[in-house]
Amino acid sequence: GAAFDGSELVGLLVQGDVFNTSTSTWSNVQCSFSNNQPLNYHIYNQVGALVKSDMTAGYDAKINIADLPCGVYTLKIENASKVYKVVKQ
Repeated sequence: GAAFDGSELVGLLVQGDVFNTSTSTWSNVQCSFSNNQPLNYHIYNQVGALVKSDMTAGYDAKINIADLPCGVYTLKIENASKVYKVVKQ
């Protein structure tokens, strides 16, 4: 898998992969990849515990995180071998 580089990703990510990664008004992480396959994702909290895991219906999807408390999370997208830092304020 991909290694997380530790950089905080805010707003629109490079290569248009994940949008809205840091804001106080959102409840979704929007993902879009070009492989046209559903996305398997895992969200981990700051201590590395898995807090959410699922498969999206398509390659362009919104991951609902409204049920998660404010904090910093790691979003791992298996199909794309990508790892992102998500900040919910």
